[in-house]
Amino acid sequence: MLPAFTPLKRKRMGTFTPFATPESDDQQRATAADDMRGEELEQHISDTLHGTRTHEQPGALRVSGTADVASVMGDVIRLLGGAGSADHLTVAALMAQALNITPADDGKPPVRPDLARFGMYADQAARLGLSPDQTERVAREVKESPERALSPALRSELVEQTVRAGSGREDAEHAVQRLELAAHLLPNSIAAYGAMTVPVVTVEPQITVAPVIQIDSTDQDTPRYDSAALSGSETLRGGDR
Repeated sequence: MLPAFTPLKRKRMGTFTPFATPESDDQQRATAADDMRGEELEQHISDTLHGTRTHEQPGALRVSGTADVASVMGDVIRLLGGAGSADHLTVAALMAQALNITPADDGKPPVRPDLARFGMYADQAARLGLSPDQTERVAREVKESPERALSPALRSELVEQTVRAGSGREDAEHAVQRLELAAHLLPNSIAAYGAMTVPVVTVEPQITVAPVIQIDSTDQDTPRYDSAALSGSETLRGGDR
């Protein structure tokens, strides 16, 4: 049974291309705003500026590079939770989950290009009981090394691990070779189709008016007043009453 959808938090670089829809959420908000006037519109704007909202946007996420592809495959094994094998459709769903993509309800796998290659690698890793870290290391070593092969240390580690699990040494060596071949065939990019949660970005304008007035008390042109004269003036005004 496929695990419940739980987005992983690992950050990967990629490009998400939204699909065009008849009327996006932003367009719907603009239409609603056109029907508002006066205080109602001001209140709507205030609520929008001070709120944090997200929505799911259908589209395609493309991730490229050996490191990101390898980490996705490691996450697939993590999400499998120890299952001893994986079919292609399950692998596609788990790859989408690792990329935080919600599959579309259209009956199509969220990962379509090169799915057989991704599925073969994940299935080989699951059958050998690889950990998520080992799954990622195998993919990176095979794709990044000049020899396009496993290092002797990692090959020996995997063979011995398979022997301890109950396989004969010859069978273990052949199984690791099949894993190595599957890693060699891994594509260098992933395209996943579905919906991604994206933030609704709002900008709150901040306007600050702070005039600065400076008075130089030493200015020679500033009139000087005699306090005594001012006192006399008050006395004169008092005498006029």
